[in-house]
Amino acid sequence: MKVFRELGNCVRFHSSETTLHLIIKTVLANLIWRAHIGKKWAGATSVETEVKYGNRVIDVVDRINRLGYEIETNLTKKKKLEKGKTVKGQATETGIILRDIIVIDASQIPSNLEKMKNYLSKYVF
Repeated sequence: MKVFRELGNCVRFHSSETTLHLIIKTVLANLIWRAHIGKKWAGATSVETEVKYGNRVIDVVDRINRLGYEIETNLTKKKKLEKGKTVKGQATETGIILRDIIVIDASQIPSNLEKMKNYLSKYVF
């Protein structure tokens, strides 16, 4: 029997995140899923995915392009570099080796849903 999170395309909550953070990662996951329609899209995204090294959790994973996405509040250059070093090349709980990580500064993301969608779409491949 498959664990629900292995199926992908579902949103998982994290106890310490804000409602806005949850909405941002949901919109991002939806954009990634839509980018893969017509391709090998089944299970294209996963949310709150554990990385096997260092007990890290990635906000959103593009399982097709093997990209991790982190939405960070109070983002600094140091924090961005640390995220890249600890996650890039690591395996997720579903066995996907992350090719790279994209760290997005939450303070730059508009709260209006249409503007948020447009802003986040520049990070989706």
